[in-house]
Amino acid sequence: MERYPPTQNVRIGALVNRVNVMQPTSTLDPDTGGLVPGPPVRVLTISCGIQPLDLPHQADERLGDTVQNIMLYRVSCWYQSAIAVSQYLEYWDMVTHVIRHLEITAIRDQDEMHRYLELVCKERMNPDSAPPAPPPPVEAWTQPDWMQPGWGQS
Repeated sequence: MERYPPTQNVRIGALVNRVNVMQPTSTLDPDTGGLVPGPPVRVLTISCGIQPLDLPHQADERLGDTVQNIMLYRVSCWYQSAIAVSQYLEYWDMVTHVIRHLEITAIRDQDEMHRYLELVCKERMNPDSAPPAPPPPVEAWTQPDWMQPGWGQS
């Protein structure tokens, strides 16, 4: 049997995002008989690589008569048997400084060898929301005292 290196198709350096895998919960309302959404439950925390898919950056999803903008992502991570399509990913985006929620739409087990997963996720984008503020310019950053010139010299 041919042996594959454990990092055959995964770039370790790309797994830089700490992601919470969340499971939505709901309870049955005794008065109406309908489902009432409850607080989500964190299933696990993993390291992932998150990349936009090579499709047009905005796709349209038709829900009845309305059209919503969605962004599709490919999320790579080591194999976890607890990940399911009914869950979503929650992570802190370091570029835009917001918490993002990605719904898992498909799970692909590469070569069915249980080494790593590729998740296809979608993020609904609200066209009415204002874009996040850009980070401050590099010139405005301050350094700690120990990095200032002349520190530690007598």
